[in-house]
Amino acid sequence: MTLSARPRLMAVSLAALTGCAGLSQGLRTVEVANAAMDCDSQRKEERLLALLDESKGQPPPNPPQELALTLLAMHRVKQGRLDDAEAYMRQLLALREATPNASPASIAEALDLFVPLYAQQQHFDKAEEYLLRAQKLRVDGLGADDQRSLDGMNRTGNYYLERQNLNEAARYYEDSRGRSKGNVRDALIHAFALRGLAEVASANGRRLEAEKHFRSALEAWALAQAPEPTKLVILEGYAKLLDSLGRANDAAPLVAEASAIRRRMEEARMQREAEGKCIP
Repeated sequence: MTLSARPRLMAVSLAALTGCAGLSQGLRTVEVANAAMDCDSQRKEERLLALLDESKGQPPPNPPQELALTLLAMHRVKQGRLDDAEAYMRQLLALREATPNASPASIAEALDLFVPLYAQQQHFDKAEEYLLRAQKLRVDGLGADDQRSLDGMNRTGNYYLERQNLNEAARYYEDSRGRSKGNVRDALIHAFALRGLAEVASANGRRLEAEKHFRSALEAWALAQAPEPTKLVILEGYAKLLDSLGRANDAAPLVAEASAIRRRMEEARMQREAEGKCIP
């Protein structure tokens, strides 16, 4: 399953948290983030648990506690301790919902964390329930054209693509593509919507249409000037399509570019580890 079993850190933006917190809470939030980058798994866990304990008892909003809960949930998923991960996620969700004037986006982000957890457990009905609850909160609270709503459309499409529900996947990708088209600010979102439509078309046997979408996705990606790791899913999907069409020579440059990106990512990871800093 390419839908990651390890939730991305989408529930908490460090910059946003430190910006809305007071100086003391902001510094504590940074301390939590630094603890999460500790390469020693046991020491990381001990530091996060200690910081979580220290942050308790304060009324919401409580950014240090939110971040500690998110990171501990991610850590537990990585360890395969899914019941513990779910407990931390529920604490985070309750904390967000108890926050006065909480933004729909913040609650949606907490709901998002449950989706890969339930998918990994093959509780697909529950995964879909949380996925759609989160997306409805974004669209209703922020508007369908907000970047967070558009990103949610793509991620909802990705979920349905993984489940081979191609019609639903296409519906969300099409909505995202239509709303993000022509806006440079949304170019990366547009690229991912096109990539999704390419995968749907390929799965339906419409390979020439899929190739057109992949080419357009690469053009949109270039316009976005996004970090190169974000290009991987487009390159690798396009190369796989070309290979299936018997066009190995055309696929070769895409494979080479993807391999070079992965090599640079690995070199950067090794450098961070040498410095004692691991991405959570």
